[in-house]
Amino acid sequence: MSDNFSFLEKDFPSLANFGHLAEAYRESDPSTAIVKLGQIGEAIISMIFKFD
Repeated sequence: MSDNFSFLEKDFPSLANFGHLAEAYRESDPSTAIVKLGQIGEAIISMIFKFD
């Protein structure tokens, strides 16, 4: 598996998990992969509002 999201594991493990799942589903279930990428976006927005 690619390590496109490994850099997030230390500080943002939930984002890394969503990213790894998106990569895992990329070929077998693209719709689920897009949902996982959307969850990354939602989590980032949630973090922004918590710190703002």
